[in-house]
Formats: sequence, C-alpha cells, structure tokens
Amino acid sequence: MELHAGSQEGQRFGAGLTEAEVRRFQTILREHCGVDLPLPPPKSKTGIDFGSDPTLAFDSSGNLFYGYIVVFFARGNGINGTQMAVARSTDGGETYPSATFFDFENGANHFNDKPMITADANLGSPFRDNVYIAWDAASGGSIGGGVRLATSTDHGATFSTKRVDDLSGPGKSIGASPAVGPNGEVYVAWNDYAANAIVFNSSFDGGQTWGNPVTISPKTLPFDIGIRADRGAHAGALGAEGVHELSRRGYAGLAALRRNIADA
Repeated sequence: MELHAGSQEGQRFGAGLTEAEVRRFQTILREHCGVDLPLPPPKSKTGIDFGSDPTLAFDSSGNLFYGYIVVFFARGNGINGTQMAVARSTDGGETYPSATFFDFENGANHFNDKPMITADANLGSPFRDNVYIAWDAASGGSIGGGVRLATSTDHGATFSTKRVDDLSGPGKSIGASPAVGPNGEVYVAWNDYAANAIVFNSSFDGGQTWGNPVTISPKTLPFDIGIRADRGAHAGALGAEGVHELSRRGYAGLAALRRNIADA
C-alpha cells in the first residue's frame, strides 16, 4: 500500500496527514504488515486480481527477487486467468518498485501455480546472477501444461520460459523446486502424480536447453488420498497417532488414521 498526503488513501486514515505522518504510517505497515507487491490491472471492468504463493531469493549482488502468481477473477463469473510475476528489491525487501509479469494463461487454459524461485549466486559461475523460477501448469487446458521454468539474464527485467518435464507427457505434475549447482548447473525436481514418482531434470547452459527427465524414486502413497472427515466437533482433525502411523507404515497407517477419525 502506498499512501500520499492529501490522497484518498491518506484521507481514509485521517484527514490532513502530513508527509511525515504518511512516511511513519508506511513504516508501521512495513514492520507489521509486510510490503505490498505490484499488481497488474484486472482483466475486466468489474474483475479483481490478487497475488499468491510467495517465494524469495537473493542473487550475488544483494538483489532480492520475490516471485508470486497473479490470479484474475471475473466478479461472479469464475477466473479470467493466471500470470507469473517477479518483483525486484535493491534495498533488502523494503521496497519493490516494479514487477515483471509474464506467461499469462486465460481462465479456460492452464492454471499457473506453486512457484519456487532461485538465483545463481556463485561468483565463478558463467551464469552468475541468472534468476530462475519454476512452477506447474497442471490444471486445465486441452493438452499437458507441465512443469515450467523461466530464466532471466537481466536481473528480472525479462523472462524466457521452457517446459522441463516430458514434452509429450500428460503434464500432470506439481511442486516444482529449482536449485543451482556450484558451476551454474540448473536443476528442477517435481512430483509427477500421473506416474506417482519424484522426477528430476537438469540444464548446463543457464536454463536454455534441458535433458530428458529422470525418475529419482517411485512413490508408495498416491498424490491424492480420499480420507473421510468426521462430522462431529473434531471434523478434519488427524490425531498424532494416525499421523505417526501414516508416515511410518504407509498404506497400513491409513487403517489407524481411519480409526482415529472415526473415534474423534
């Protein structure tokens, strides 16, 4: 939120605020409420938009990059679309003067979701200070949206995007997590819930080209398990016994979890 003396926003918090009072109020907002990030205008006259799924990374020069998604709502008529966003701060997160918005998907297409950001802070890397943000576009669309990674070579001013999972696959993956190696290698791992496996890919040219995805490990538990919630006072509560059994024994733990829910 930006407040200016004499503005409509300033008048909401007391008529006749001086510039000093406005600056003091902004300081209080930052200290207790965080800092608002830039947002693009809504896609329709009656629509709204908001930012979600924050993720942060520093580069070697001390720039702080704040990644997030923007969700565009059509008031009373569903979602108009989603978009990726990365804002840059040069003062340790005190301010984010601007943001770069990219990879817009309309409401009928893939939902951009769950971004994670990293930066190449290795002083000897040939790709030093590249910024990488990965996310999934698994929901919606007529073809697989897949796992995507966008690269910036100009401190977050622009981003170029690649799909890093199996290009011919269904794109049913979630939870992309990028990382950078000591020589500028770029890695991404994710949860492929169609194959029920943790999968991995790598790039050795600053995110421009990618190899073939490799399965790190198959999983025992599926991504989505239907668990009945009790309708009583403890609806949805999973006791310590059930959670412990589930994590220790996998499928066998579900029996204890179901008993725990039934007895709640």
